[in-house]
Amino acid sequence: MQPETGLRTWQWVVTAIVVIVLIVIGVMIFSKKSPSAPATADNGTPTDTSNGNIVRRTTMTATGGAAAALYLATADGNLVSDSYLENTGGYGLSLVIGADDNLVVNSTAIGGGGSSYNALMINASLRNTIASSFLRDDSGTALRLLAGANFNVVSLSTAVSAAASSPAVLIMTSS
Repeated sequence: MQPETGLRTWQWVVTAIVVIVLIVIGVMIFSKKSPSAPATADNGTPTDTSNGNIVRRTTMTATGGAAAALYLATADGNLVSDSYLENTGGYGLSLVIGADDNLVVNSTAIGGGGSSYNALMINASLRNTIASSFLRDDSGTALRLLAGANFNVVSLSTAVSAAASSPAVLIMTSS
């Protein structure tokens, strides 16, 4: 066997191994089961146990009482960016019951409908970050952190309440 033929054989072997490795990696990456459709609230926004979602440059509106423009419950690690959330008759954004480690950035949340509702309400949810966002409620508190809303961060944001008897930010039994 000539040295040149042996070199060509090794090149083919290495090429075959590289192709096999690439196929295995492709199968591993693309054979993952696709996530099921997220549960939705009456207004169609993702809710319970919807983890790792990205909502970017989106307008969400709702009308009425207990509804929220965006409602997250037991939904972890979601990103809301450059979005507009409005419910002039209820909550703009609600993070409740274990909605942990979410990030809301460069967004606007507007709530209304009385002192019971807020632009942003966080209840029993941990380590959420609200950054560079605008929160407004013309008839109640703009930002309300209730029991169990611990280790949340609000930075470089504005909270506005136009209601004479409501603070812009209310923190109750939270840390």
